[in-house]
Amino acid sequence: MRTFGKGFLFLLLLHFFCGWAVGMEVRFKGAATVTGEFFALGDIATLNPSSSELASRMIYRSPAPGKKMTYKTGEIQSYLKQTDDDFAEVVWAGAKTINIIREGIVITPEKIAGIINEYLEKNRQRTQVENIHMEFIPSRQPKTFTLPKGKLSCRVLPADSQLYRSKSFNITFSVDGKVEKNLAVRGNIKATAPVVVAAADIPRGTLLSDSDIQVVTMNLDRLRDPCFFPQQLRGQKVKRNLRQGAVIEKSMVAFPPLVKRGELITVTAKNGGLKVTATGIAKSNGKEGETIRVKNSGSGKEILCKVVGPGMVMVEF
Repeated sequence: MRTFGKGFLFLLLLHFFCGWAVGMEVRFKGAATVTGEFFALGDIATLNPSSSELASRMIYRSPAPGKKMTYKTGEIQSYLKQTDDDFAEVVWAGAKTINIIREGIVITPEKIAGIINEYLEKNRQRTQVENIHMEFIPSRQPKTFTLPKGKLSCRVLPADSQLYRSKSFNITFSVDGKVEKNLAVRGNIKATAPVVVAAADIPRGTLLSDSDIQVVTMNLDRLRDPCFFPQQLRGQKVKRNLRQGAVIEKSMVAFPPLVKRGELITVTAKNGGLKVTATGIAKSNGKEGETIRVKNSGSGKEILCKVVGPGMVMVEF
């Protein structure tokens, strides 16, 4: 009896460790939806009795996101039998072919426009224009595409540092931190904002006062470089005759230089989230937006900088 008991126990253990897949039925589905780059047996079939280890066996590469492919179950059976002894005694059943669809994140033209407009809204302060409203209108609708399933993030980069003048935006789409697609979208921004106009006919050489100017909300599309802030114009001399209602652009006014030659000024350099400041000496006078040469006080090197404020310049990359 003892010998029989030991023999029976040995056979039981042998069956458990070496033949545990014997008699298992794998029943293929006629259709399946997957999300990953590869699909597993459990995605396309039911196993009886269930086995998480066998169900997790990867088989083939999935279709591209949003696409469908048809697979022959006979080929899948042969592949599993050749690569894994655990499938030698499996009973196969179910569909002869499987239609597999891979889920994804669908990016439509409306979604793309929404991403750009959300970026514009979040970065309104960068324009330094009060009460500006911006809406991006693509010149040509981009095509719909599908990205892999996962956590989507987007990085938007405008072609022009002055947002409301940008004619193109580059969008980098990432899923779970991995870059999946770069897309350039061209179009125009419909921008409106309060701008300063002449309240009456103004002769050349006039020193502007509050009675000479007023603020009107206008479309910025055809304006070159309008003045947005009345306080900047008070006491400044106009360089040409202006008719009532004419937009007052910066080139029409004799603004004093914000940076004077020989003046010790602040130099700022930005690269992404990194910001570095230093001191320099202006080599010439400079008005807002003009590019001048600045001598670095520490290294003695001269660099080109853009005038951004009184005694302040920014390095141009």
